[in-house]
Amino acid sequence: MRTLATAVAHAHASGIVHRDIKPANVLLVPPPGQPASVASGGDMTITGMTLKLGDFGLGKLFHDHADEEFTQLTRTGSRLGTPAWMAPEQIDRSFGEVGPATDIHALGLLLDRLLTGRCL
Repeated sequence: MRTLATAVAHAHASGIVHRDIKPANVLLVPPPGQPASVASGGDMTITGMTLKLGDFGLGKLFHDHADEEFTQLTRTGSRLGTPAWMAPEQIDRSFGEVGPATDIHALGLLLDRLLTGRCL
């Protein structure tokens, strides 16, 4: 979680909110030249793996870092994300604007899933 939170903090420091943090977008990458080994029970051995946050396809520049040089491919007010992993403001704008807190909400959901093994 620390590595993932650091990746999200780096994105936020660059003015980018991910908007779709979920297990499918958290990648475990083996060291170069080494395939991930799979144990007999089907579990992957993760020693030496690097964690990466992927799929910034729904990523957005947030208002403090908006820059005319970048093209926004999503319309303002669009509902984007994976419903089970969306923050309240992604569903209903009356809760506030989508921004860094949106990703923090998703990190909290991931942490809960890791600790309990269940979906909310």
